[in-house]
Amino acid sequence: MTDKSFDELLQEACLPEGWQQGEARKVGPDSWSLSEKKRAMMATLDLALCYEQGKGVEKNEQMAFRLTEYVYANNSIDLGDDPWKDAAYRLIRYYREGVGTPVDNTRAERISNSIHSSKEWLDDILSR
Repeated sequence: MTDKSFDELLQEACLPEGWQQGEARKVGPDSWSLSEKKRAMMATLDLALCYEQGKGVEKNEQMAFRLTEYVYANNSIDLGDDPWKDAAYRLIRYYREGVGTPVDNTRAERISNSIHSSKEWLDDILSR
């Protein structure tokens, strides 16, 4: 098990390329460009996968779930579908299989429905 907190791990995963630990505290995610925010969310999902599979870190399915849930809950429309959909599909599997969380088919279905309604909404916007 790692001695680092969830916030410390998230901070490391979300540092834009070339930044050193501590620099993000000075500038912070609010000042990041959209591409930096998107990369941070994708890096967070990569870190979650490492925890799920135990690659480079001790396997920790609860941490994988928490990181994935963070991306799903904190992704904005400005970042596009990529990180949000990736997180959504993982969460559906986590809830259905009980990876890092108790099995909850109701939540899995709710997330699945959100993907479909998001696509319909986006298609409607793009068709105007």
